Amino acid sequence: MYFIEKLALFVALFLLTASNFSVAGTEDAERAALARIIHEVNLIEQMVTDAERNKSNISQYTFQYLSLKSDLKAIVEGIQAHLSRPSRMPKPVAPLIKDYSE
Repeated sequence: MYFIEKLALFVALFLLTASNFSVAGTEDAERAALARIIHEVNLIEQMVTDAERNKSNISQYTFQYLSLKSDLKAIVEGIQAHLSRPSRMPKPVAPLIKDYSE
């Protein structure tokens, strides 16, 4: 449950940061916020690894850690791609898996 609370906090911080883009309005502020998001996602990846190490082998339902890790990796790669070559035109993004239970 601790992991879910941390993930919810990350999402809330992400939305708050995204809403601040319109207030800040500068490219430097946006880039700094995006770099911070990458840092936070990397911390979440560490928490996912910790949770995976502590998973129950007798649970009726199993959490799909590989799917979550794949989605987190896609988020980081998308942000890094934007930071390395920003563009005015949005690029197509692969949909997230979003289903972590069997």
